[in-house]
Amino acid sequence: MTILRAWIRGAATVALLGMGNVALAMGDPDPDFVNGAWRFDDFAGEDGGGTVAERTIALKVLQNPGSDRFFVVYSVDDDDLNRFRLGVGRFNMDGSPQAGFGTSGAPGFLLLGWPGVQDRFEPTDATLSADGKLLIAGLVENPENNIHDDVVVCRLNVAGNFDASFGDGGCRRLPALIKSLGGTPQIAADPDGGAYVSARPFAQPDFVIQHVDSNGDVDMGFGIGGVHTVYPPAHKSYSVRDITLQPDGKLLVIGSWVLAPDNNNDQNSDWFVLRVLPDGNSDAPFGGNDTGYRSIKFDLGDAPDHMTDIPLAALTAPGGDIIICGWTQLSGTSWGMGVLRLSSDGLTIDPEYGTSNDGFFAFTQVSLSSRCADMALMDDGGLFIAGLHAYNLLADVDPAMLVLDANGDLDTRFWKVGATALHVDRSELPGDTGTDWFRSLHYDAERERILLVGESEGDSSDLVDGMMHSVALHDRLFKDGLEDQ
Repeated sequence: MTILRAWIRGAATVALLGMGNVALAMGDPDPDFVNGAWRFDDFAGEDGGGTVAERTIALKVLQNPGSDRFFVVYSVDDDDLNRFRLGVGRFNMDGSPQAGFGTSGAPGFLLLGWPGVQDRFEPTDATLSADGKLLIAGLVENPENNIHDDVVVCRLNVAGNFDASFGDGGCRRLPALIKSLGGTPQIAADPDGGAYVSARPFAQPDFVIQHVDSNGDVDMGFGIGGVHTVYPPAHKSYSVRDITLQPDGKLLVIGSWVLAPDNNNDQNSDWFVLRVLPDGNSDAPFGGNDTGYRSIKFDLGDAPDHMTDIPLAALTAPGGDIIICGWTQLSGTSWGMGVLRLSSDGLTIDPEYGTSNDGFFAFTQVSLSSRCADMALMDDGGLFIAGLHAYNLLADVDPAMLVLDANGDLDTRFWKVGATALHVDRSELPGDTGTDWFRSLHYDAERERILLVGESEGDSSDLVDGMMHSVALHDRLFKDGLEDQ
């Protein structure tokens, strides 16, 4: 019955996704953003040396409330220079770069390193501080041994320069994460201008979380000696995937874990949710087992207890419920997308919202490999999800979107079926090829649109460009303010 429910959810998508765009359909390209087209960026000319970065990935799109500009944070990897750097772009609302941002090279863009502008800096996550500045988590070179990385948290002013009042010239090396193994450091802003960062220390199996205040100083009162160690009970191995701060100041941590004992070579992983109190201790009542952890099991595939299920993003809905999206393995080569709503105390999964934990969504069932990357709640209570859909064992990966209504059902006002995958395919290889996908989105309520960013394989297999797009949330049949009459 579990699998039948999953196929029914996906079947509606299969039946209608081939219909193509319908005039005035919600979710069509926003004509006010790059004239309804796509934008691709590679930071060409920003170094001043004529080099073009081989891999430019748009990690995050961020907009301060009420602003008529938005930021995109990039990871820029240049083989000629043999290093990563932090890329920042600031754009007008029509998608054009803001000419006054940046002092040289490509207008509207900056390339930054730390501690020097040419030094290695690999950004991994970004958010906005309470006062509208950019907070960045990432990896920089360890000064004593350049084969190791240190995790840093940095703050940039809206002009794009490091905020000298934060840490050591704009960044703080986190003492518990010197010589880190990384684990893709994640960041969440606190309401006072500080931030939480999670990552995995060098030569240790456990992820840790550190908190810095608005000055970039490590909060030694957080956890034990300034460190909260993530340690799911009875685990064999685990990984942290996302952290997010709830309105009440508690920190949500989501990840995947393999429970001990495990006889499947670490191939059976389940979702977990941890809630951490502002003082750095686990919120013991959360989840109902006095540990602060809640395990969520899917196991939808043809080999129960042998499936890799991984959560990827979480947010807190009005009222305190927690919405989580991720992937759930269906077979050795296919994944579906799980979307569920967990009660604020971590005890109850809503059986009617999204897929719950006994079904899956697919952007399209031409191939069953759908993964979410980011999501946002809209003013009407609906949920907009962006990610990827893969075909032919990842030979062709397309950016994809899915929308749920306030009840957690597919919102068929969008693309007639509630989901779509978009063919970009800029690769020089023949046929439908190329790795193109959305990594981050921003809900722009004022302009009734979603901004989306990610990465796109270019006309050569060793070139990847930052990708940007926008879709409209209004069907544009009425724009005179009389919709409700």
